[in-house]
Amino acid sequence: MIKQKTILEVKIGDRLYEFCVAPDSPLGEIHDAIMQIKGAIVDRMVKSFNDEKEAVEVQKKVDEQTE
Repeated sequence: MIKQKTILEVKIGDRLYEFCVAPDSPLGEIHDAIMQIKGAIVDRMVKSFNDEKEAVEVQKKVDEQTE
């Protein structure tokens, strides 16, 4: 089977990011898909930030107790 795809590419620094879509994909659906991906990434960033913040607070409490 032969398939055609459209590849959207963005180069940031030394990295190349690609998003593959069917060539007949409506732009609105592409936008919706990108927003869902963005949402998932933002959720992971927020979780990572909160985990790091919590670890710092725990370390501060440990440091206060050992003083």
